[in-house]
Amino acid sequence: AHDKIRESLLLELGPAERQQLHLELARALESTYPGSPAHAAALAEHFQGGGELAKAAFYRVAARVHALSQGATEAAASLLTAALAPQTRGLLPRAQAVRAYNGVVQANQALGRFLPCMEMFEQLMTELGYPPTRDLRLLLTAGGALLARQLRGVTAVPLLSEEDRQVASEAAHAMRWATETYVWAGRPYQSIAAALHGAELAGALADKGLQSYFLAVFAYFAGMAQLPAASRLLLDRGSRLLAAATSSRAELDFNRVAGAHYMNVAAWERVKQTIEPLLTVSRQVGDEHALTFGLSCRLVASFREDDAAVFEALGPELYEVSRRNHSGQFARTYPIYKAIRCLRAGDSETAHRLIIEAEGYLKASQDAMGQVLVGGNMALCQLRLGNEAGALRRAQKTLDVIESVRLSSDVFGEGISAVCEVYLDLCEAGSVTRQQELAAPLRRALAAIRRCGRLFPSVAPRALLWHGRQAWRHGAGRLARQLAAASERAAHRLGMTFDERLAQSWQQRFAQPEPAANLSLPAELSRLVQLLARGFA
Repeated sequence: AHDKIRESLLLELGPAERQQLHLELARALESTYPGSPAHAAALAEHFQGGGELAKAAFYRVAARVHALSQGATEAAASLLTAALAPQTRGLLPRAQAVRAYNGVVQANQALGRFLPCMEMFEQLMTELGYPPTRDLRLLLTAGGALLARQLRGVTAVPLLSEEDRQVASEAAHAMRWATETYVWAGRPYQSIAAALHGAELAGALADKGLQSYFLAVFAYFAGMAQLPAASRLLLDRGSRLLAAATSSRAELDFNRVAGAHYMNVAAWERVKQTIEPLLTVSRQVGDEHALTFGLSCRLVASFREDDAAVFEALGPELYEVSRRNHSGQFARTYPIYKAIRCLRAGDSETAHRLIIEAEGYLKASQDAMGQVLVGGNMALCQLRLGNEAGALRRAQKTLDVIESVRLSSDVFGEGISAVCEVYLDLCEAGSVTRQQELAAPLRRALAAIRRCGRLFPSVAPRALLWHGRQAWRHGAGRLARQLAAASERAAHRLGMTFDERLAQSWQQRFAQPEPAANLSLPAELSRLVQLLARGFA
C-alpha cells in the first residue's frame, strides 16, 4: 500500500505486462460499475494503457460529459473539442460522437463562446446530413409544414433502434442549445432551422419536454412576426405537453423561452409571472444556467419599468452567479444596464468604467447582441465625456454590426438608440458641414431603430422620439410634437416611466421655435422669402 513500494514494483514491470494489467483492471471496473459516469475517467485511462484505443475514446467522452454535468465547463469544452479532432474522431462510434458534439455545443453556449459553439454545431449538422441552410423560403415552407403537424397533433415516425434513439436524443439537445446561440448572434433564420430539426427529432422520440421547448421557440418567433394569436396557441400547446413531462429541466427550459418571448412583446407582468417560479425552481434544483437566464430576464424587465429596487436587489446576485459559472454573456448584463442608468443620471465617468467592464466579458462571446448593446452605449458615453472622434468611431463600428445581422431580441434596441442619439446630438450641435457628413449614417441609424421598433414594442417609444428630433431639426415642429406625443403614449401604455419622462421633456423643447442657426445662407434667404410671402398674402 505504500506509494514508494508501488512505484518500485511498477517500474519493474515490462511493457507487455503493464498493458495486460491495465486491461484486466479496465475490464474489472467495467464489469463492477456498468454505466457509471464517475468511473468513466478511470476506465478511459486503463483502456488507453491496455491498448484498446476505441474503448478509451468512448469512456473519455463519457468522462468529459460527466465533468460538464459537475460544473467543469471550461475543461469539458476543451477536452470534448479535442475528442472530435480528425485524428481521434474516427475512434468514436456514431452515438458517442454525437454525444460529444452535444457536450461541446452545450459547454461553449454556457460559457458564452458563441462562434465555436456555432462552428461545432454546424459540423454536427453536416455529419447528420442536415447541411445548414440560409434560404428563407425553404425555412418558411418547412416551418409551416412542421407547425401544421404540431398543431394537429400529428406525431413523427418513432425511432426503433436504441442507437438511433441515442443519436436523436443527443442531436435534439444540441439543437436546443444552438437555437439560443443563433439568437444571441443575431441569426434568427439559422435559429429557426435548428429548432425545426430539433422539433422533428423530439417528436420522433416522443419527448414531451423537448417538444414543449421547441413550441415555445416557435412562439418566440411568432411574436417577432407580430402574430400574437399564433404565439398564444403555440405556448398553450407547449404548456399542455409540459404537463405530461416529468423533469424540472423541461419546465425550466420552457419558461426561459416563454419569459424571453414576453420580454420581446413588452408584457412585463407576464415576464414576472413566468420568471419568478423559474427562479424558485432553479434555486431548488441547483440549475445555475436557468438561474442566470431568469435573473437576467427579470433584471432587464425591472430596468425597462425603471424599478430601481428590484434592479439593485437582483443585479449583484446575477453578477456573482454568472462570474462563478464563467458565463460572460450574463456577467455583463448588470454592469452594462447599470452604466446606462448612470448615463441617464449624468454620471458619465462611472458609466465609462462599467461599460469597459462589460466589454471585457464581450471579448469571449463576440455576439452581435452584446456588440450592439455595449458598442452603442460606449459611443454615447465617449460623446458625453467629450471624446467626439472616439464616439464617432464606435458609433460607426456598431452601426456596421447592426446592418450585418437580423434583429432577434429587444435587447438590440438600447444599443441602436444610443447610436441614434450620438448622431442626433452631433448634428444638432454641429456646423452645416458636420451635418452633411453625418446625414447618411444618421439616416441608417434611424432606419435601424425604426426596424427594431416595428419588431419590439419596448423600442417603439424611442424610435418615435428620435424621428421627432430629426423632424424638428428640419423645421417640421408640428410633426415633431406629434411624434413625441405618440412616444409618450406608447411609453405610458408599456409602463416605461423613463421613456415617458423623456418624451415629455422633448415635447417641451419641440414647443420652441425650430432650429435655424445652422442653415446655409441660400437656405436662410429662401426661408426669409417664404416668411415675407406669407406676411403679404
